[in-house]
Amino acid sequence: MKNEKLLIIDKHQFGYLTDSFKWAEYLRNKYEVTVICINANHKKISLENVNVRYVKCDSNYILRGIIFVIYIIKKLFLFKGKVIVVYFESCGIIKKLYKKKKILLDIRTLSVSKSKEKRLKYNDKLRNTCFLFDHVSVISNGVRDNLRINKENCSILPLGADKISLKQKEYSETMKLLYVGTLSGRKIEDTITGLLIFIKNQPDVKISYDIIGDGYNDELPYLNQLIKNYKLENYVRLHGRIPYNEITPYFDECNIGVSYIPITEYFDMQPPTKTYEYILSGLYTIATNTYANRAIITDNNGTIIDSTPEAFAKSLNYIYKNKSNFDFNKITKTLENNTWDKIVSNCLMPILDKI
Repeated sequence: MKNEKLLIIDKHQFGYLTDSFKWAEYLRNKYEVTVICINANHKKISLENVNVRYVKCDSNYILRGIIFVIYIIKKLFLFKGKVIVVYFESCGIIKKLYKKKKILLDIRTLSVSKSKEKRLKYNDKLRNTCFLFDHVSVISNGVRDNLRINKENCSILPLGADKISLKQKEYSETMKLLYVGTLSGRKIEDTITGLLIFIKNQPDVKISYDIIGDGYNDELPYLNQLIKNYKLENYVRLHGRIPYNEITPYFDECNIGVSYIPITEYFDMQPPTKTYEYILSGLYTIATNTYANRAIITDNNGTIIDSTPEAFAKSLNYIYKNKSNFDFNKITKTLENNTWDKIVSNCLMPILDKI
């Protein structure tokens, strides 16, 4: 019988930050789970036995934050149980007012602003907030080291992923590439140019490339024109945005994942969800040489490259020559402990037991 209460505070509308959604999903059998979030006017996503409290906020950024914090303060007054706060600006006020409450501060990301000044300012504020809480969880060792948090007061709560596809993959015939994610700031044009270089060197190769996603700077029209200029229409397919619950067929059919993230200071520490999803679905993965990707990629599940068209072409050539040696079970087993159910049971539950 559930008798302990858990409150998850996350400014993202429930269901639109995968991490907190999955925590609620896998903790609801042990705890009576309530989530407080902002109503961002997205389609509401429900989860059985999870009570979601939506805060209707004004479009004004400052006013929205004030209303959200006031609502939380009121709800916490009579709440008896454990609390997870997914970091947002001004969340430190909660701990200042409720010093004796059992509250875990969770940090999912550092700043990814292109402005170094803005990154430093945001991360300094993040670091100072950490000192207010008794315990902090962060997504990776790299984030913890960057914030210089005392290890005794900090636990690693890694990113998880679902097995989107269970279909056994075959690698020896057609190379079927898949990219899923935002097109903004990712320089996906490098991968298309790299594909062109590879095809010129291997004109008889059987290869396809599915790109799923969209951006906010007209990336789709730009990439579409690039594909036409390169005469790659028979190789590359741009699908635009596809809902998460409709992408399984692509993970079923493709056998190579593309985790292409520009190698920059602000992306370096951020664990990419898609790298996990590709590998857990059995896709051999091409991943750029970021700190986060290096922690995931092994000789059994993928290859690390620089973020250049030439490096991408070189990785395709390597795969072309070695694909008959790839093994579906070896690939998926490399991250078998990173499914969401295991992340919650092996990492989050022990953290909650500490507070």
